[in-house]
Amino acid sequence: MVSALYYERRRNTAERAVDRDLRDAAEAHRQIYQAVRAHDVDRARRLMNDHLLKASSYQAKEEQVLGSKVLGSKVLGSKVLGSKRAAR
Repeated sequence: MVSALYYERRRNTAERAVDRDLRDAAEAHRQIYQAVRAHDVDRARRLMNDHLLKASSYQAKEEQVLGSKVLGSKVLGSKVLGSKRAAR
């Protein structure tokens, strides 16, 4: 259940992600995979930690951008959350 909630949240923020951020994430995944495949535990751990820190930073940036747009347009309530919620 928790993973489904996280997946849905991340899917929504990924739609707003910059292409460069998505390319960086894909490259990080590739490097992590290669380290795991090579049984290089220390490198895999370091790469995964770096990736999680960057991902957290990217998500914070995405949320700031969304927050700025919301405040700038003075949209309040469920309309901020998208058409699914606004339609309810």
